[in-house]
Amino acid sequence: MEEKLMDIHAVANMMSLGHQSARKLIRISEDFPKAIILGERIRRWKQNEIIDWMETKRTEDDIHYEIASLSKRHVE
Repeated sequence: MEEKLMDIHAVANMMSLGHQSARKLIRISEDFPKAIILGERIRRWKQNEIIDWMETKRTEDDIHYEIASLSKRHVE
């Protein structure tokens, strides 16, 4: 089976986030799946890894809560 790769916009859409919020979550989160670097400015994520990561979060609200709490920790 072919592995589907996703750009930041597809990842953000899957999580019901804007792409800037998704970028922040990716940058700050310690357990977010690592990107595959295809070029200087080209990053892709494996769809199944994103799905697995999201399944570790109980609800969509948990993802939004994680963004808020990680953002606060990053600033402090």
